[in-house]
Amino acid sequence: MAKLHRVGIFGGTFDPVHQGHEHLARQAADHGQLDVVIWLPTRAPSHKKQIVASYEDRCAMVETAIATTPHFKLMRLPPTPTSYGIDLWQTVHQHYPHSQYYWLLGWDSFASLPYWYQRQALIPKVTWLVAPRCDPPSPSSSQVFEQLHQQNLKLRWQFLPITPQTLSATAIRQAYQAQRNPQGVSTAVKAYIRDRGLYQP
Repeated sequence: MAKLHRVGIFGGTFDPVHQGHEHLARQAADHGQLDVVIWLPTRAPSHKKQIVASYEDRCAMVETAIATTPHFKLMRLPPTPTSYGIDLWQTVHQHYPHSQYYWLLGWDSFASLPYWYQRQALIPKVTWLVAPRCDPPSPSSSQVFEQLHQQNLKLRWQFLPITPQTLSATAIRQAYQAQRNPQGVSTAVKAYIRDRGLYQP
């Protein structure tokens, strides 16, 4: 495998992937001057109680969404009972060793960082690129830093200079359930959802 210098890691359920995800990835790639952004649909994230679409369907939707962006790559995770952040990093590291790693995530996920599994091993390995929220974030960044400081953890991070996105996968699934045309889903992904009969009432 080629060894790239600046590698973005973008994990999520992507149930379904939407244009907010794509916007975040594009802006992070530009801001961080990333050589590649690795998209990793999670199999069974510990913080989500319900995933609607299958793992293969979610991978296929991501693959469809990023097909025209050469520096976006889909990477499948090996079958495991759960998908922790450390698992995502280890998978990427196996394919792209000797690289600088940048983790793309939204504020809500970033605020939970002090509670991540094996965070002591993961946090120092990456630079965290954080998408802001529309409303004032709670907890504040100072609270997150204080929690990490108490755990003797230091991190490299940056807020991405992007307009906060209001799109959510939950709202998109609800639109499908209500038989409304969802906003923020690409034409190609909509076609895949239609052809596979996903998110139908």
